[in-house]
Amino acid sequence: MAITEKLEVSVNDEVLTFGVLGPLCIYLYRDMMKPIHIATGRAAHRSMFKRYPDGLAVLILYRASRYLSEDSGSLRTEFLALMKEADEFVKVVGVSIEQTGFLSATIRASASGMTLLSRPKYTIKYSATTQEAITWIATQGSRISATLDPRAIEAAVARMESLAPGALIRG
Repeated sequence: MAITEKLEVSVNDEVLTFGVLGPLCIYLYRDMMKPIHIATGRAAHRSMFKRYPDGLAVLILYRASRYLSEDSGSLRTEFLALMKEADEFVKVVGVSIEQTGFLSATIRASASGMTLLSRPKYTIKYSATTQEAITWIATQGSRISATLDPRAIEAAVARMESLAPGALIRG
């Protein structure tokens, strides 16, 4: 199945823009994620799985310059619950942690370690750039019985980046 659907954006605030492009869920984090944003993702995945029973692909673009918050404990709890629940319907996840330097490399390594410990059923890859994450996720369409066009994904991300907070796109 080739993705022919249009981009839909259902969440767009100062921290997160969440969009879907067919069976691909795209998270664009501009600031440090909060537990409420992870809960939003869980709800979105549940509704998307009803539309795409062959499974979902997820692209997470983390562009925040901060990684830890006062909610770190509840954030970790929500994140682990999301990872466990995602085993049911997510088949592949591409993550880009965009900042450069030692801290970002440490965060990518730590996230990879958490992934190994949690042993998800889905495939996950961490990248340092959006382009690397898009290129990789586009090669994973067979896991969800879909064709993921990197140009369509790039266009969707560019559109999401251009939205003012509060603006939504309905399918």
